[in-house]
Amino acid sequence: FSMILVNKFAISNFRILSEKRSPIFKYVGEINISMSFCFSTYIDSQWVIWERHGRQSEFG
Repeated sequence: FSMILVNKFAISNFRILSEKRSPIFKYVGEINISMSFCFSTYIDSQWVIWERHGRQSEFG
């Protein structure tokens, strides 16, 4: 799996703000609701971590 850092206020339109692959957070883009994301850990009032299960290639 991979861990995605997501802004809670962007979840409603399923826009990922950054992907936690390195100390530098990168913009990833939009995801489709049909993709298999599992909601995971709250960091604080604004940020959450999603854990993704599936093929990495689905990121495009």
